[in-house]
Amino acid sequence: MAINSIRCAACLCYLSLHIRNALSRESVERLTIGNTM
Repeated sequence: MAINSIRCAACLCYLSLHIRNALSRESVERLTIGNTM
């Protein structure tokens, strides 16, 4: 049980990091597009 909860927490951390990276990339792309326009 403990191993499963640790694995789940690690998976959630991994997913949140990926979501954060994707969001920051999108915002950077939007900013650069806005600046070029």
